[in-house]
Amino acid sequence: MNRFHLQFVFICFLTQNLIFSQSAYYVSVNGNNSNDGLTASTAFATLEYASNIVAAGDSVLVLSGSYTGFDIRTSGTSTQPIVFKAITNDVIINVRNPITTDGINIEDADWIEVQGFNVINQPRAGIRIVLSDFVKIKNNTCSNNFKWGIEHEFPLIKNG
Repeated sequence: MNRFHLQFVFICFLTQNLIFSQSAYYVSVNGNNSNDGLTASTAFATLEYASNIVAAGDSVLVLSGSYTGFDIRTSGTSTQPIVFKAITNDVIINVRNPITTDGINIEDADWIEVQGFNVINQPRAGIRIVLSDFVKIKNNTCSNNFKWGIEHEFPLIKNG
């Protein structure tokens, strides 16, 4: 093979990996973090577990129930955001995430989308976004949180 053919094969390999590396993970109150999370019947148990394994282009689909929140520090991209979506309107986050005193904490993570959660009774913020760009917060309800419903801190300087 000549150099052009090798480059073409390499580019095809990379493109195939980018296209097929996206996953949809499920989280359920009846799930188990030992599961693969790839179907509703093999769902993970916690949002935090899902937030620790997602990569650009992945989605986390959350079934009905009450959950402990999550802290995410992994970025998506402009063409492959990371999406957390409540798939019914009765998904409640009523326990703070294990890292901060917020329900949902998005920190140093760009291109994240959070959709459809009811975040209540948090010690600080329902949803907190810090040092992060291109974050979409859509159709969430934040109520009875101690300090803020949604908090966003602007970075002073962000390189890169």
